[in-house]
Amino acid sequence: MNNDGNSYDPEFLEWNSTVAQIPDTSYFSNMVMLRQNKNDSFFGGANGGGTSYGFGPTDAPPRHGVVATHLFRTIQSLGSTLAHELGHNFGLSHYSTFNANYIFVPNDTKNLMRTGRNEDFFYGFQLRVVHDMINYRESLGEHYESRAIPVFFNLQDTSLELNDQTAFLLPVTSNSDASLLFSVLEGDNVLQVKSTGQLVPLAAGIAKVGVFAYATDSYIAASDTITVTLTTSIDPGSIETTGDTICYGGTPREIGSITSATSSCNNIHGNRKIAMSVNLWSKR
Repeated sequence: MNNDGNSYDPEFLEWNSTVAQIPDTSYFSNMVMLRQNKNDSFFGGANGGGTSYGFGPTDAPPRHGVVATHLFRTIQSLGSTLAHELGHNFGLSHYSTFNANYIFVPNDTKNLMRTGRNEDFFYGFQLRVVHDMINYRESLGEHYESRAIPVFFNLQDTSLELNDQTAFLLPVTSNSDASLLFSVLEGDNVLQVKSTGQLVPLAAGIAKVGVFAYATDSYIAASDTITVTLTTSIDPGSIETTGDTICYGGTPREIGSITSATSSCNNIHGNRKIAMSVNLWSKR
């Protein structure tokens, strides 16, 4: 702007003119990266060079964070500083032992809100600050999400028989314009699921299947789960010989005639329970 190749002029004219172009109140915060030096061979510091406007629950939008950069600064470094400035917008102060009251704080060099930090950790109490700030601003009517919430249809727990080789397609649909994705969250030894929602049974048991819809311009992201239970079964048949014995609860009894039988099988803790209807006579 002033032809000196440096974004930092004495009155910060170039800095402020850039920020003045983004007073957008439709976003929680406007994050900007500004070239620190227009000379492509300039190699500045790896960290720092950031500032923010709008701090905590009492400041209404527009908010912004500005980060100075150069061509050799890494993506990780830029992301760290952008997150640090955004943290101020959320109401987070610097986390450092070198505070106004000289109060010792543990592990300050590892925290995102420390200047001159070694790591970018975020601590639990800071999440509470952010949470309270968002709740307060929302109570004042400050909302930013205008996209619709996806709704899943025909999403219900399902039971299948293991020996049924018919391909079972989950009938799940959504009002979202995103394609639905399916994934086995638990029990991948029980079944597989294809991208189309087709279940491939593997073994008796219980599995959890996740359904996902990614965010689009019209809908936010959403997900849900269903439980799929796979059971084994025995086809009904008949007893073809006599003279064999069957034991039910104690004394064996001899089978005296060819008798049709019905049966069913449920998988109960890995054991089979078979219910049979037969004609029996006692041999005395």
